[in-house]
Amino acid sequence: MLLCLTENRGFLGWEFHVRELVKVLNMDEGRSSKGLGKSCILLIVISGVERLAFKGVASNLITYLTDVVNMGNSSAAKTVNNWCGVTSILSLLGALVADSYWDRYSTILASSILYVVGLAALTSTALLRARITLPEKNSDRVELELEERPLCNQDFESLKTMNENPNNEIVKFDVRRLLRLLPIWITLLMFAVVFQQPATFFTKQGMTMKRSIGSSFVIPPATLQSAITISIVLLMPLYDKMIIPFIQIITRTDKGINVMQRMGIGMVLSVAAMAIAAIVETKRLKIGKSGIFDSQSETVPMTIFWLLPQYILLGISDVFTVVGMQEFFYTQMPSRMRTMGIALYLSVFGIGSFLSALLISLIEIVTCKSGQRQSWFSDDLREARLDNYYWLLALLSALSFLVFMCLCKFYNGRNTSATVNCK
Repeated sequence: MLLCLTENRGFLGWEFHVRELVKVLNMDEGRSSKGLGKSCILLIVISGVERLAFKGVASNLITYLTDVVNMGNSSAAKTVNNWCGVTSILSLLGALVADSYWDRYSTILASSILYVVGLAALTSTALLRARITLPEKNSDRVELELEERPLCNQDFESLKTMNENPNNEIVKFDVRRLLRLLPIWITLLMFAVVFQQPATFFTKQGMTMKRSIGSSFVIPPATLQSAITISIVLLMPLYDKMIIPFIQIITRTDKGINVMQRMGIGMVLSVAAMAIAAIVETKRLKIGKSGIFDSQSETVPMTIFWLLPQYILLGISDVFTVVGMQEFFYTQMPSRMRTMGIALYLSVFGIGSFLSALLISLIEIVTCKSGQRQSWFSDDLREARLDNYYWLLALLSALSFLVFMCLCKFYNGRNTSATVNCK
């Protein structure tokens, strides 16, 4: 179970994350906002270690399921998607417990214990299977990716109006606010579906491509997922120092772009990433069927670095959409329900993971009934049609973006300084 209070999907914004932890936790300790309190340091350490553990598993799970457990490509992808969905959607339960029943520290402690138990069970299973069926080859290097996402600036506005209302009115108010967020939440699901691809089919593509450097070093296919984090780290100084000032000059506004515009830019970039992924996959298939290499080999004479553009574009889209999502859901919730706001943001990726698994199942059913020799997700990637799948994701993402544009024009946030429209 992921810690809903420390679970974040990227390295971006670590500075802001630390600042918010300092502000909130030092208040609890009766300290000034300067310096790090013991509780703050502890949560930062927990968050960093948790990301190392989670990403080490998530980045290599598709390889483990197909090469060691011998699952088919589609089954392995659906398993990874369902696993990611469960881990993200459980944040809603953690938020409810933290906001309504336990305090946040007790929730983090209980979640950490469950986390350790789960990792111990996974490790025990892997060790047991290794003794029985582990193939005699060097295991892939575990890709270590710190993914940290900031908590947005706290909105410590007065709750005087809410306190004057009866409890049932407060509940109704909260329900109405959640329902108003639902349409925006739905349009972001396809973005979450796109973000399931690096850990599944992108990695499987890389396994069939030329990965050797020199005579002995072989690049683990999951390593390319670190390109997402690297692109984020490299873009952030440019975003704050160059991109935003340039946009401020064009728009003549202090902020440059608002939250929803920021999310929209990332959605467009995700569409471009899937289009590029489809083009690269078409090239890979063409080379694979050209007969210019050993037909018995599964490795296509095409370097794995052809996949870098789609990873990098997803990293750039993360800078815009993922951070915008967190700020949007965080600021739209009442101050006493901030944890639920973060959980709503995480639930987009949870439900998106389930939606990705469902989409794979539906495509398998349709393509098998259409009389094709192989489904789009054939275990033999020389016969698979991942290019069609990527084009479909690009189309669905583009439609989601168009609906998003229509919705945000009519959306009025709870705070005009925190939310915005797309006009």
